Amino acid sequence: MEKETGERDDEKGPPSLPGELTDEILRRLSTADLTAALFVSPTWRRSVYAALRCCPRPKPWLFLHTQRRRGSGELAAAHAYDPHSCSWLRVPAAASPWPSLSAAVGAVPCADLLYELTPSQLTLRRGSLGGTWRRVGAPRAWRTDPVVAAVGAQIVVVGGAWEDPCDVEVFRTDGGAPPGGAAAACDPLPEAFKASASATFLSTAAEGGKVYVIERSSGLFCSLDVETRRWGPTRELRPDPLVSVSAISASGEGLLLLAGLREDDGGGGGGASLRLWAVDADTLECTAVGEMPEEMAGRLANADEPSLSSSFEFTAVGDFGYVYRPSDPTTIFSCEISAGECNWTEVQPAPPAAAAENPMDRYVFTCSRVGIEDLRRVFRPAYEGKKTTLAVTA
Repeated sequence: MEKETGERDDEKGPPSLPGELTDEILRRLSTADLTAALFVSPTWRRSVYAALRCCPRPKPWLFLHTQRRRGSGELAAAHAYDPHSCSWLRVPAAASPWPSLSAAVGAVPCADLLYELTPSQLTLRRGSLGGTWRRVGAPRAWRTDPVVAAVGAQIVVVGGAWEDPCDVEVFRTDGGAPPGGAAAACDPLPEAFKASASATFLSTAAEGGKVYVIERSSGLFCSLDVETRRWGPTRELRPDPLVSVSAISASGEGLLLLAGLREDDGGGGGGASLRLWAVDADTLECTAVGEMPEEMAGRLANADEPSLSSSFEFTAVGDFGYVYRPSDPTTIFSCEISAGECNWTEVQPAPPAAAAENPMDRYVFTCSRVGIEDLRRVFRPAYEGKKTTLAVTA
């Protein structure tokens, strides 16, 4: 019998099993397998949606973009880590239609955005799964390693400039012009950050209409009110005096998450440790959340890099985040905050990009929640007989 939609009732569906058993089977499938099941038939699709309503998968995914430093310098490959299935998927690469060897390429913290910044233009790509690049505007200054943050429709570019290291520019993505011009009405980064005004030495987060920056090695901290274009007072954010490297991320609802790496445990044993605090964005009151297991922290700190200032990054969405070394995609850990406790897990297996490691490659990480409809849209061509981009590493 034909339905009004043209679908047939006799299309192949899941075996005739009790509903609870079907849900349990689907719950154990990887997200990639669930995506494939959407294309089997309308009956399968309804079963998948019912299973996800019963057991949603809210944890954010981690995206690893590989930039080739030879040739055009474009983002040539991308992989996505699904924390529910503990597997990596190869996803469409985020190659820009305007690649340039002179471009500063990176991720916008606390936003599902990639950016490319050249002396002549700023371009953005919203969405780690199948987004498109869009020209935003032309910068006033030439920057090579800026801090980039997103607050609503405004993109704030801080530091990394050749002439004035503390220069700040503001762009709009909605076509409007900021009051007073793109950057003229915005205060520069405070003078105390002049020697470290670049993404190498600063960690940043955006929350509640403000951009927060912290100097990784000293804990020097300041915030920019994007509406008034003015920086607040410079303070020290270091709840543990033994912390040698810090990184921040936004947790939502007026909270920041601060990760601090210590080279020594304070007892003379020489062991490294990484601690996590929840920080009130207004008062900067810090509340201890948890500590990474010693073995994991030791591997994170055991870098071949000359300085710990670039040894780790921290990105989170809500109560789930990732700690990793940007130069080494084999060293990634996830952290889930639940009931006042911090649960740490090593991301395994290593991403496929690690197997093809090239010393000339650079890695860019983004973090965002992914819905089944996002995957359905991106991988539809693969299941309709077109070019396949779906590959899973279990």
